[in-house]
Amino acid sequence: MVRAKLRYGRCYYVIRAHPLFVLAKTLYRALERPYLMSLLIPLGYLMAALHREPRLDDLPLAEYLRREQLDRLRGRTLRQEEWLPRPLGQQQEER
Repeated sequence: MVRAKLRYGRCYYVIRAHPLFVLAKTLYRALERPYLMSLLIPLGYLMAALHREPRLDDLPLAEYLRREQLDRLRGRTLRQEEWLPRPLGQQQEER
């Protein structure tokens, strides 16, 4: 479990995830069992940065990813339910 959380942090660094997104993800996951284990995610991120792990070379993709992550933090993305198909015969609710 420890290695997995450190690996998550390393992966976030490698894909150039926004640090605020990593912090938010860590705090969100800290409420899951085993509690506080997710605090290892930013440690893995920092260790990867200190070791200067190779990162994603596609900068436009990294910029897109960071924009999406910040939008998710701001609540500006569609809910998952809006993308899922509805069963036949179910009426769409008026908004």
